[in-house]
Amino acid sequence: LEAFEKAIKIYPNYGMALVAKGQIAFKLNKFEEALNAFEQAIALNDKSLLPVSLFEKGKCLLALNQLDEGYICLDNALSGMDTLGKKQVLDPTNITILMFSGIQDANTQESNIQKLIKLFSKHNALDLLEEGLVTSGKYLVSFMIYLKAVQANRDLWKAVVGERDELAIAFRFMNVAIKYYENDKDPRVLLELPIEEREILQEVLKSNT
Repeated sequence: LEAFEKAIKIYPNYGMALVAKGQIAFKLNKFEEALNAFEQAIALNDKSLLPVSLFEKGKCLLALNQLDEGYICLDNALSGMDTLGKKQVLDPTNITILMFSGIQDANTQESNIQKLIKLFSKHNALDLLEEGLVTSGKYLVSFMIYLKAVQANRDLWKAVVGERDELAIAFRFMNVAIKYYENDKDPRVLLELPIEEREILQEVLKSNT
């Protein structure tokens, strides 16, 4: 973070450094600082960086519980990626749990899920949303104390989404992760997953150990 700040001081219009600074600050839960960095990057109007800057700003707004503004940023970011024709540079990590910060009302949470589904469907990006679900599950599962949160998150999504093929991987991941802990970490439970998905979950469990 300090290195990127020095780079920006030398070259204030260094867009990639601004984005990187924002991403690091975000991971440190310095959401206001991250938001400021992304807004500076957006102000540069660099078309190659604009979608990712908007997407990351949207995540900051979700983390700050400014949901409506966050949805607008995500929508604009995905529109920009439609133009560039590549969604892989967007990082959906934790996007599906950030929006629930401080929200206890189940109806509000269901409404938020419906908005996310509609938004990502609009841009044919449900695969990106599914990646967000998987990474959110990885984050929650890595802390055993939050097992109930994983269960609640899965149940809430299933109530809204149903058994959609587009999100099947995410649900399999969460189901097996929950079952693993419910069965006293029996490794045989992991065999229910295809090997590629199993390797993802095993890495999570290994880091937790």
